[in-house]
Order: sequence, then C-alpha cells, then structure tokens
Amino acid sequence: MKNLNKFYKANITDTSEDFYAYIDEAGTEGFNFDKSEKWFIVSAIFSTLQHFERMLETLDEFVNEHKSGTRIKKLSFKKMKHNKRKIILGMLSNRHKYITIHSAFYKPEINPDNNLCEYPSMYFVGVKNLIERLSWATSQYKKRRINIFISTRNHIKSSDLEQYLFTNSIKANKNLMYIDRLGKVILGTPNTNRKLLFADYTASSMFQCLNFTTEANVNEPIYFNIFLKNKLFSSNHEKYKGIWSNGFKCTPNKEELIEGCGILEEGAHKN
Repeated sequence: MKNLNKFYKANITDTSEDFYAYIDEAGTEGFNFDKSEKWFIVSAIFSTLQHFERMLETLDEFVNEHKSGTRIKKLSFKKMKHNKRKIILGMLSNRHKYITIHSAFYKPEINPDNNLCEYPSMYFVGVKNLIERLSWATSQYKKRRINIFISTRNHIKSSDLEQYLFTNSIKANKNLMYIDRLGKVILGTPNTNRKLLFADYTASSMFQCLNFTTEANVNEPIYFNIFLKNKLFSSNHEKYKGIWSNGFKCTPNKEELIEGCGILEEGAHKN
C-alpha cells in the first residue's frame, strides 16, 4: 500500500520503538438534520504493535466463543447487536492498553457555507487534527514515530488526502504536526487490515455517546463508558494540558456542547 507521508523515507524493520494508530469516522457530513445526526466524528486508537496483535487474539477469542462468524463485515460496530458490542468492547478494554483521540464536529453550529462543508471537508480536517495530536502523543510518550492506518472512504481519492495532509497543510501557518514523529500513513480497509476494526469501535463509541437520536432523543454513553473511559489522550503540555483540544478536539471550541457526557472527567494516562 502506498505511503502518503512523503517526508518519511526510512525502511526500518524494528518496530519496538514505534506507536501504531488506526483511524475511522462515524456519522455523515450532511447538514439536513432530518436525515443525518448532529455530530460527525473522526477518531484514532493507538498503542504498540505488540498490544494490537494481542487485541487481535482477543477478537479471535470473541469470534470463537460467540460464533460471530469470521466475516469482517459482521464484526463491525454497525452490524453487531447491542449485547455483542458490550462483550467485545469489554474484553478489549479490560485486557489491553490503548489510548484514543477524537475530532468531533457539532454541525448545527457550523455555517454550511464554511469550507468544512466542501473541500477541505470535515473528514479531511478531522484526519489532520488526529495526525497532529498523534504526533504530540508520540513525542510525549518518547516513542520514535507513529505509523498511521486510515480506513478508506469510497468517495475519497488517496491523492486528494495526500495533497491536503502533506502539501497544503504543511504550508499552512497553523500546522501543528511534529513531522519527524510521523512514519507511514496508509489507507486500508478492515478486510485488508483487521486492526481497523478497533478504529471503527473507537469512532462509533464516541458517536453513540454524543448523538441524541430516535424519538426518545437519548444518547448511548454505555459504549463510551466501556471502551473509551480513561482511554483518552491527556497532554502534559505546560500551557495546553489535559484532554480538551488534545484527546478530544471539538469544533466549535465549546465545552458546553459535551456537558453531561463525562468525556473530560479523566486524568493523564500511560500507555
């Protein structure tokens, strides 16, 4: 698979000093709220390669115990029933070390004429936000670099994402990536890289926590509580410490949008 990060040319086989991250999104970018939810989420989960390999073993154990079948599609968050979601999220959270980062967009307070609604879209900006913060976390935890795998969207061209992330954004005055901490950045699917399922679970859990849906107008924080609580990146930066704008980047920048969700009720974490 092509590496989108043109700044990384090395071919190092020793991955013990590296982080690995997997990115996916949940929700749609539409602004017709009769047809789409109010939040759009792009999320990342990161850890060492060794931890992710053990997480795959847990996934296989879940499949064997609960006869969920081996088809990747049936293991997606959307295709699993509520009780199966709770089981696999609990197994992963209780047994394994990982940290998550989220870029969330509250669409009702975003002007539909804003470039977030066209190019670069919320998806592009969300991925950039995550890569920035993944590079910060890699530096904070003193890892050599982070290799990033992004779940492919059908209508997104890899060349457009590459242009935005590593040409347009690099030239922007507000770019905050630590380029030297970034390794390979590769697009893929759960069919070609099963670890992208963990990114699906990450984004979907946050999406269910934030969105109030159905006629009952309720959210479902249970998935957040099982899979994400105490798992959000908390920066130790002297001026910009904590989870807000680090483990959870909100657009617009208003903490009151997530009051009652428990997202910021966390401390610093170690991987």
